[in-house]
Amino acid sequence: MKQFVFRGLLACVMMSLIFSLHAQEPVRTLMYKVKSPQGGKTSYLFGTIHYSDPALVSWDKNVRRAFKKCHTVAGEISLVSLADQMRMIPLMLMVDSTLNDLISGEDSIKVWAAIKSTLDSSLWDLAAQMKPFFLMGAMAQSLGGTNMQNIPDMRFQTMAVEAGKPVVALEELKDHFAVADYLSYREQTVWLMDFIDNNEENSTQLDKTREYYLQGEIVRILESDESGLVDLEFEENLLHKRNRMMTDNLITLMEQNSVFCAVGAAHLIFETGLVAALRAKGYIVKAVPFRFLPVN
Repeated sequence: MKQFVFRGLLACVMMSLIFSLHAQEPVRTLMYKVKSPQGGKTSYLFGTIHYSDPALVSWDKNVRRAFKKCHTVAGEISLVSLADQMRMIPLMLMVDSTLNDLISGEDSIKVWAAIKSTLDSSLWDLAAQMKPFFLMGAMAQSLGGTNMQNIPDMRFQTMAVEAGKPVVALEELKDHFAVADYLSYREQTVWLMDFIDNNEENSTQLDKTREYYLQGEIVRILESDESGLVDLEFEENLLHKRNRMMTDNLITLMEQNSVFCAVGAAHLIFETGLVAALRAKGYIVKAVPFRFLPVN
């Protein structure tokens, strides 16, 4: 069950990178050095992608040096806390409803065929209780790998534990999982059905996402999806509201110690992103070049 929770969570957050948002000039960097206007210790921002692939965690010495210099590692949520893992489960489940209450007839046959072809049979009962948005995320993750240590967020937090560094969450779990709660279960089911109906395109989109990420082309990732599903309220909940919260919490952490902050790359860019928000508060934020190393 633990692995399933992570798969659903990370895949749903990954959708923040493949949904269409505002077009801007390409951003070709994923790591930034952060200095307080008062001086003090240096912190770093790193834009991740919530996807499993060994190529995504094959960083050069610039990334590893930055990580080693920092006292604390911060992420959107803690992926290495056993207590938090258990608290995630009820936040992903529907209240007083099941999937069979939301679909019937041919739609039911189609959805359950997709579930059974992507998720282990031991998880089918839990899938029937999941909010459709998170069920979509679990199914999306099945298109990629399942090795959690090949997901950048998890790798950084695992490295922190191994190095004795504290891991701190920038968000409360309830806020992190509330991103789609303004949508009714039936509205979320429309998204789920669209995802299932476009399975082949989903796989192609994930391939594009991976390649654009490795090139540091974050805005191209955001522009490459044409689903048309996202409205301004979802965008506010997914990015802007969370960006403001993460910025405030990150500043509090950086006032105490140096921080290596690894969050989804979409949270670094645009006017409300962490880079612009920190600069607006007087922080000096500069891009740091690095390379992904070839994977044998």
